[in-house]
Amino acid sequence: MDQPVSQMNVPALGRMGADVRAAADAFGRAHADSGRLAGAAALSGWPAARAVTGAEQVWAGFLKQLSGQVRQLGDGLAQAASDYQAADEHAADQVTGAGRLPR
Repeated sequence: MDQPVSQMNVPALGRMGADVRAAADAFGRAHADSGRLAGAAALSGWPAARAVTGAEQVWAGFLKQLSGQVRQLGDGLAQAASDYQAADEHAADQVTGAGRLPR
């Protein structure tokens, strides 16, 4: 019975990490822009202004938290790519058979 073969596309994993971090940056920009919503300012003096301000603050907090979580995911993917590459290089350095010398 053949053993399963495990392969990893390290460059693709690294690119995925960078793409996910770019998404985190987009959430971060959305978070920064959320403070510029005109809702509360347009309702100044109206009872609804307090509710709109509260909703803006909750939304901004959500986007900040989401941005942080997505950034952690991207960082983890990039670190996994780096770890795979290092493990592969270490394994290659250990190969001495079949005429191959360690790097």
